[in-house]
Amino acid sequence: MKMIHTNNLFALAAAGVLVFTSFGAIAPEADAAMFKGKSELTFDTTNTNGTYNQFNERGVYLGQNPSPRYTIEDVTQSLYGNYRSDVNAEKAFVLGEVTHWNGKTVEGTEPDSLTYAVNYDFKDKKTPDQTFTFTVNYDAGTTGESDTYFIDGVLTSNETFEFKGNTYALQLLGFGTNKNNVDTSFTTGGLYSNTDTNVYGQFVEVSAAVPTPTAASLGLISLAALAFRRRKRSS
Repeated sequence: MKMIHTNNLFALAAAGVLVFTSFGAIAPEADAAMFKGKSELTFDTTNTNGTYNQFNERGVYLGQNPSPRYTIEDVTQSLYGNYRSDVNAEKAFVLGEVTHWNGKTVEGTEPDSLTYAVNYDFKDKKTPDQTFTFTVNYDAGTTGESDTYFIDGVLTSNETFEFKGNTYALQLLGFGTNKNNVDTSFTTGGLYSNTDTNVYGQFVEVSAAVPTPTAASLGLISLAALAFRRRKRSS
């Protein structure tokens, strides 16, 4: 029986490792998404600049109806269902979908903004579920014209969370039907029409909170007092 030379044996072993690595059998999962979970978009109508009538957490009448028996006022709703995501940081994904009915509203009763509340349920239960809030501006057009929702550039949530030793927040990117073409405004159709749009966001890493000048001053005073007490004890 022929014996395999030692050098040839090592060569075969190296080739085997190369083949398995090339096909991902033992290669690390480098492209695994960081954030897996599902989101839903609701409304928080604590803004009092206008008349709200919230018929559920997903639907809001935007102003007073001039003729309740004959017409419907402006209405915004978030569509039912959770939107699953499997993304890395700084990658856009759908937070939810909203629809707007352009009706008739008494002038001066419409709000100038409303709050989107994005509830995110992490698949990794080590990370607590989060709610992120954003203020979205609203401009009710005159009767018969389009209404507009808009944000002043990309918005970063005040709410943050810890993930694998880093601090993250959610950003509201804007509106659209394609994550590669997101706009900071959404214009509806004309009178008596429904218009839908996706709402997009992304997770971003943020810096740890910077101490305020007052907090920094108190910290220095405390250190000075501690040093004074130590010197007094040693004397």
